[in-house]
This record gives sequence, C-alpha cells and structure tokens, in this order.
Amino acid sequence: MATKLDKCELLRMVQFILTLLKAAWLCLRVLGWIALRLFSLGRTLYRWGGFSPGGALGSARFANWWELLFAGVRRGDGPIIGRVGRSFLRFNKDGMVTVFAPMGAGKGVGVVIPNLLEYRGSIVCTDIKGENRAITHRRRLEFGPVRVLDTTDPHASDRFNPLDMVRVDTIHEKDDAEALAKLMIIPDGKESHWDSKAEGMVTCLVLHVVRLDAERRTLAQLRSLSTLPPESFKELLHQIASDGPRAAAELAGSFLAMEGSEEFRSVMSNTEKATRVWSVGSPAGAISSTSTFNLASLVDQTKTLYLVVDEEKLSVYAGFLRVMVGCVLNALTRAKNRPRPKHKVLLLLDEAAALGTLEPLERGVGYLRAYCTPLLVFQDLNQLRALYTRAGSFLANATCKVFFNVADLEAARFISEMIGQTTSLAHNQGTSQANTDFVRQQYSLGMSETGRWLLDPSEVMRLPGNRALALYRSDILRYPVLATKINYRSWRHFRWWGKFDRWPPQLNARDSAHRPASAQDQGAASAPSDSTKQCAA
Repeated sequence: MATKLDKCELLRMVQFILTLLKAAWLCLRVLGWIALRLFSLGRTLYRWGGFSPGGALGSARFANWWELLFAGVRRGDGPIIGRVGRSFLRFNKDGMVTVFAPMGAGKGVGVVIPNLLEYRGSIVCTDIKGENRAITHRRRLEFGPVRVLDTTDPHASDRFNPLDMVRVDTIHEKDDAEALAKLMIIPDGKESHWDSKAEGMVTCLVLHVVRLDAERRTLAQLRSLSTLPPESFKELLHQIASDGPRAAAELAGSFLAMEGSEEFRSVMSNTEKATRVWSVGSPAGAISSTSTFNLASLVDQTKTLYLVVDEEKLSVYAGFLRVMVGCVLNALTRAKNRPRPKHKVLLLLDEAAALGTLEPLERGVGYLRAYCTPLLVFQDLNQLRALYTRAGSFLANATCKVFFNVADLEAARFISEMIGQTTSLAHNQGTSQANTDFVRQQYSLGMSETGRWLLDPSEVMRLPGNRALALYRSDILRYPVLATKINYRSWRHFRWWGKFDRWPPQLNARDSAHRPASAQDQGAASAPSDSTKQCAA
C-alpha cells in the first residue's frame, strides 16, 4: 500500500514539474512577443524621429549604438566598409557604395581585401598589379570557382570573348552590338560627335565579325579589319553593304557616302584608337580569343572573377577593363528573369576612374540593385566629376558614401555640409565698473544657443588616419557614422588568421620552402588548377 502511495506522489510531482515547465515556456513566449513588439515600436519611433532630439539651430550628430543596432549595419553578411567597436560596419541594403580615398589611404587593406576574405557571394574585382588575387585567391577557392583574366600573364589566364554577348539572329543583335561598341569607345567630352560616329563604325564591324567562323570571331580580327589600307577597307564596306545583315548594311552605306572626307578620316582615327588594345598578339587580344566561362553563372553560383592589369600599363588597358566590366553589367542585367541569388554579386571596382564613364552603371543602378552591389573606389570627388557630367545625380544614387583621409578642401566642404550643423551653447561673461560705494565691479554670465558645423572642413581634414566617415541614405541611417578603418593584417581580426597570403608572391614561396608540406598541400600540388586545365584545353 505504501509503495502505491509513493508512486502516486511521484507521479503527481512529475505532473507538477511538467506544468511548471509549460507555464515557464508560455511566459517566455509572451515575453519574447512583448520584446519583439517593443523592438518594432522602437524602430518605428526611431525612423519617425521620436528618439532624435533636435536643436533650434541644427540637430547634426554622429549615430549612437542603438541607432546602429536598429539600422542593422552592425550585423548581416553584406559588404564590409569599416568597423565600429568590435563589430564590422556593413552595407546590407540594395544600392551602390562609393568609397573616396587618396592613394595610400588604406582602401585596399581596409575595404577591398576584407571583402574578398569575407563576402560569401560572387565577386568581380578589378585588380591593379595583381595584389588582391595573390593575397585572397586561396581564400576565395573556399567559396567557389575562381576565374582570372590576367593581362600580365595571358598564357595562364582564363579567356572571355566579349563578342559572345551579342545575341546573333535575334531582335537584340543590333542593340547588343551597339552596347559593345559604346564600351569599346572611351568617351571624350570634347569630341562627342566623333565618338558617336566611331561607335557606329565599330557597331558595323561587330555585326560583320560575329558572323565569321569561330576562329576569326574575335576582337583581334575586328582590330585587323579596322587597320586595313584605305582601298581594302572600302572594299570591305561595299561587301558589308551588299551581303551583310540589314543593320550593318545601313551603317556601311552611310560611311561609304562620306568616304574620302575629313570626317571619315577622323572617324577611322577614333576607331583605330578604340581597337588598339585588342591587337593580334597582345595580351588583351589573346585573352578575348575565346570563352572558358559564362558570365551569367555569376548569378547562379558563387564565383570570383579577377581582372588583373599591371599598374604601369593601367592607361593602356583601361579599355580592356572597361569592356570586361561592361560585359559583366550587361550579363547581370539580362539575369533579371533568374531567381534572385541569396548573396548579390559584389562589383569591387578599384580605381574606378580608369573605366571611364560606364553608362550601364550610371543608368542601371535602379534595376541592377536586385542582383549586384557596385562598390566603386575613387581617389577623390574630382575624379568622379570629371567622368560623369551628372556627378550630383550619381552621388545622390549612391546609397552609402565612405570617405578616408580627406585631403581635398572641396571634398571636405562637401562632407561638412552633408553632415550639417549642430546646436551648441555659447558661454558669455563680462566685467563692468560700478560707481556705488558698495559695489565697485559687476560680473555678468550668460549662455546662448549658436549653430556650428558638426565637423567643419578643417576638422574633416584633421581626422585621425585610422578614422573613416560613412554616410548612409537617410531611410537606412539618419546620422553619419564615425567608423574605424580596418586592417586585415591586424591581430584583432583573428577570424582571418592563416586565410590570406602575403604580397609580393615571392614571400609566399619563401615561407612555403621553410615549412613541410601537408597532405592537403601535396594533394593540391598534384592536381592541376582550374585555370591550367582550361589553358591546356
């Protein structure tokens, strides 16, 4: 009988404990629901300005910890633009990021390389002198295939033929040819008429070359045709006018009508200049001879594409970079009917001024934002204004602007005005003489509100070298962020220890010679690389 009572008591105790656990779980759910609603309410009040005390003469200030938390810029997996405290400052929204940093200001170690080490989506990176590839190639292989278009070593490079972007025998053929011609002609604001005519000539030649056999269907062949002797080139135009596609025939006929004139010679001169980089036997000509990958696959899977150019020849291969980046933008535009990727393609365009005016980027920011995040690096505002006639609109379309080590007074004024004025208290005190027997002096003390720039231009230029200013669009974060620049080599970023290599590459070879090879290294050495397989093919 006692045993049965003990079992009943034990059963009641277990049921009581289970009831308490259920009640506790219910309380936790209720508290979680309340916390979520309070968080939503706080975020709403923040966006309405409920937590934004202002002043009579200005309310500018730097964003605080709570505002950064509500805005979601201290978490997520978007591109890295700086550091706040122990967290990365990220850009997780749709839109474009512009970074302004003079030479040697740390844009490579602070923005470009950290994103190559951390970002989990596809990346297209312009790599001046090959440093970014040498440091991050091994890390990017962990995310997916790596492709390299390397003008410094064309024999070991991947291949991509821009003529593959022309959809032959479709209604898009002429438009695609015109888009490629616009990329090949680097615009000159002083000679826009000749640039327009040269675009027509290149379009005509593109429409002709895309219908040749595979071996001659290259930009090197287009270059050879553009440098034919006058009589031979005239015969080519007659051939295109009689046997070519209708769009090419119309263009050829218009150029035959001006043949022999000074205008025709100017058009041919601009055409020759636009095709010079693609000459037969040149690195760009060899790299564009065929295609070993498809640009549309950047949306389907995580890939990395390095566009490597020697820094000494940047002005020579600016046209190469411009065409390749433009083809990437056009490929992403055509991917609008594909499923949206989990991580958007990141366009890391270092030394963006070398690309010239990119119309697909200038006009396509609105519809490209669903598939890619352009991150453009300029040396200063003057570079941007020299490229784009509507520089103000271009800056307005930039969802986030980042400034490092500002040394230009005009840029400092621009930043100071964007940040705005704040209200401060001015203290006034004075002393006056009195003629009474009891009081010989009178003291006065007063306070008044006055407005001043939160950072005046001189203060912007005097910011410490490890600081950066980040300005988000107001619907993301209403106040500027005084961030800290990143150095991927710092001991603080232990998450990257052992995941990047050294520059120059000779240092990596020296280090590997002094350490024993692991089984993984031996297996990697025995297997041919992806690029080597493609070159052998």
